[in-house]
Amino acid sequence: MKLLDKKLHQKGIRVVTLSSTAHSYSTIYSDDLHYKKGRKYSKWEAYGQSKLANLLFAKSLADRFKDKSDLLSVSVHPGVINTNLGK
Repeated sequence: MKLLDKKLHQKGIRVVTLSSTAHSYSTIYSDDLHYKKGRKYSKWEAYGQSKLANLLFAKSLADRFKDKSDLLSVSVHPGVINTNLGK
């Protein structure tokens, strides 16, 4: 049984998805998610695409269970974190 199926009968379910304002750096290229069809790789575009996917997942989950359970799905931006991505 899937984890979500096990939890849907419970009250107060919260799903928190981390995203970023970097979602605005890209669009979803569903026919070429892994840059295998000739698109030049860009780490910022790839990062933005992943964060946009996180936002879309959270929205889809919220919409899917809006009237079916006590599930709250949100996407949050945790703030700026110093990583090696900018190097």
